[in-house]
Amino acid sequence: MRYIPAKNFDDKWEEGAARMRASCESAELPSKFLYFNDDFFVMQPIEEIPILHLGSLWHHIERYQMANKYEKSLLSTYEFLQNRKTAIKTPPISYETHLPLPIEKSGMLDAIRDAAALRRPQYRSLYGNLCGIGGTPASDVKIFSKTAYAPYGPFASTDDSSFKEGVIGEQLRATFSKPCRYEK
Repeated sequence: MRYIPAKNFDDKWEEGAARMRASCESAELPSKFLYFNDDFFVMQPIEEIPILHLGSLWHHIERYQMANKYEKSLLSTYEFLQNRKTAIKTPPISYETHLPLPIEKSGMLDAIRDAAALRRPQYRSLYGNLCGIGGTPASDVKIFSKTAYAPYGPFASTDDSSFKEGVIGEQLRATFSKPCRYEK
C-alpha cells in the first residue's frame, strides 16, 4: 500500500471526492480496488469482499428526516439518479453503508465526472447505480453507542466516541493489538 496524495478541503465531501478521484487516476492502484474508510474493520477471515447495500435509496433518505447536510446530499444524489432512469435499471439503491466496497476505477471516474455539477454527492451510490453493480442488502454495522459490542459478522465500524471510549473500541484494541505501520 502506498500513500496517494490528494488536495485537502475544509468540506469532507469535496475532500472525499478529491481522494476518490486521485485513487482512481493513480497508476499505483490496480483497475479494481477495495474502498475502506478509516473506521471500517474486518473482524473475521473472509475470501472476498462482497458488494453490500442498504436497499432503496429513497427509504434510506426517509429514515433520516433531519434536513442536515447528509440528508440533502442523499436527496440530491437520489434526484440525480432519478433523472438518469435510462442509465439505471432499478430504483436507486443506497450504497452508503459503513462497509467496504469493491471499486472499478473507470466506472467510479465516470460517475464522478457525470455528477461533477452536484454539490456534495454520495459517490458510493452514484457509482453503484450508474455502473449497475448490484449486490446484496445488508444492515449497516456502524456503532455509535459506548455500550455496544461488535456486530456478528465479518465487518464493524465505529464513530470517534465508540472507538475511544466504548466497548467496541476495547474489543478492537484487544483483537488488533499490534498497530500496523500506518497507525504509528
